[in-house]
Amino acid sequence: MIFVSGNITAPGYYQFYENEIIGDLIKRIKVKKETTDWENSYIIRKTNPGNNELETIPLNFLDSNNPDSNTENTLLKNEDYIYLPRKIDEVYVYGSVRNAGAFPFYSNMSSGDYAGLAGKTERAGSNSKIKVFKKDSGEIITGGDIPIERGDKIEIPLKRIEIAKDYLSFFGTFLTVLIAAKAVGLIN
Repeated sequence: MIFVSGNITAPGYYQFYENEIIGDLIKRIKVKKETTDWENSYIIRKTNPGNNELETIPLNFLDSNNPDSNTENTLLKNEDYIYLPRKIDEVYVYGSVRNAGAFPFYSNMSSGDYAGLAGKTERAGSNSKIKVFKKDSGEIITGGDIPIERGDKIEIPLKRIEIAKDYLSFFGTFLTVLIAAKAVGLIN
């Protein structure tokens, strides 16, 4: 038996046949082929039978539409754990925008393009202050002309003057409440 999870209709245990390769298994089970991230799929396997040490084996599918094109044609082994992640085809935009949320990934779009797509508000800072959180590297890059990749997050910051206004508004309200409480004798 092997366990398969990720972008699959029915994750769980599956029986495999002697000398069966991963490509044959994927043809047999209901994998959502169009939305699976084949480049980041892997098997976790025990290094030796009876041993609890595990190794991770990248599957390295060459053609996402043809999973049996795996260069290794990896043979399945008992107790393999196969993970087939969902492909992230979205970019998340938040901050000083009218429509924060996930947007479809479009190749050749920059951080500034996505800011416009999300409806950058008049309170937003300049495009040079946009922060891009890169999904793959975890790097944070600032600028309006940053090329965007699947899964990146884009933060559209407020102008500095807008941040100052928000703080002053909060403290003004807080001071008004304190003065009113003092006036009615709730505090000394």
